[in-house]
Amino acid sequence: MERQSIDKPDIIAAPEPIGGRSKIAFLTSLWPVRLIAYLGALMLVVVFTRLVSLPLVPAASAPAHEAIATVRNLLQTVAMIAAYSFVASRLESRNVTETAIRGAATAFLLGLAMGVGLIVSAYVALYGLGVAEFRAGTDVSGIVMAILKPGVVGKLEELVFRVILFRILQHMSGTFVAVLISASLFGLAHIANPGATPLAMTFLAVEMGVFLALVYVLTQSLWVVAGSHMGWNFALGFVFGSDVSGLESPNAMMVTTLRGSDLLTGGAFGPEGSIVTLVVSLVAISVAAWLIARRNLWQPAKFELRAGPSPAKKMLG
Repeated sequence: MERQSIDKPDIIAAPEPIGGRSKIAFLTSLWPVRLIAYLGALMLVVVFTRLVSLPLVPAASAPAHEAIATVRNLLQTVAMIAAYSFVASRLESRNVTETAIRGAATAFLLGLAMGVGLIVSAYVALYGLGVAEFRAGTDVSGIVMAILKPGVVGKLEELVFRVILFRILQHMSGTFVAVLISASLFGLAHIANPGATPLAMTFLAVEMGVFLALVYVLTQSLWVVAGSHMGWNFALGFVFGSDVSGLESPNAMMVTTLRGSDLLTGGAFGPEGSIVTLVVSLVAISVAAWLIARRNLWQPAKFELRAGPSPAKKMLG
């Protein structure tokens, strides 16, 4: 008698229900959600460091207030960069090279040279036009603060406007729209500064907002754009003794007197509101745009709310 074989039915796995993890993965793949997460992480660092440092920072009238507050702000900025790097590595599952420590010093010095070079070029042009006159400054006793304060401001603003805002906008809308929006917001961020006018803020948005966005496209480095920002502010305020976005510098190596129309001098806003500085920056912007085009780094206009799949997933799809 032959034994009859009994075929066992194939076991079909039930589809996995969409759970909390899938929903979280979908949400974190959205660029606007990532933008909110990055900015939220920075805000948490600010709130935490301010609360912790309250008993350590003396009153504004105390002689040591500015020095201690600047050190606090420097440590706060370092913590914000670390927070961004941690969140980005988790949300985007990648090595966060834009804030990598390796090669940071060289990148920072490169940016510093670019920022100083732009301001020196602008002042050479202003002098050649008979607009600028120079005389000896007060002293160099404030050089430490003149280095620290622009360094803190440069790193913080570049982390927010270029590394976070511009980078995400570029993923969502392409390079041109990202440059336009991030540069405009950068200019508007200085609306409360002394001497700010619509024209001065427009000039600043182009001079630094557009230029530094293009530099970031070329380098993908926080340190280059932060160094350039610091060099710009340091040369303006401490080397030439001019107002930096309307803010006066207490110490400077030189004192510069600008004579002429507000269009040439920048008026109360300082040389950043001068058409001469704008023209110098436009030359640098043209060079940066040419390099981007040559290296095929310009991303076309698009509208993508969600981060695309990895190349491996695209091949399998």
